[in-house]
Amino acid sequence: MTDMRRITISLPDDLDAAVEALKGAERFKGRTYSQIIRYLLTLGLKSEDRRGT
Repeated sequence: MTDMRRITISLPDDLDAAVEALKGAERFKGRTYSQIIRYLLTLGLKSEDRRGT
């Protein structure tokens, strides 16, 4: 079992559809919805760090 904190978030339908579409991309084949969300959050946070905000 993982020691990661579990949270629940609500996503608008368009974001949910975009994540589902990524699951079909070759790059994300075999990844779970949660893994894709974690990846996208990490990208966003790194982007914010580079912007200096």
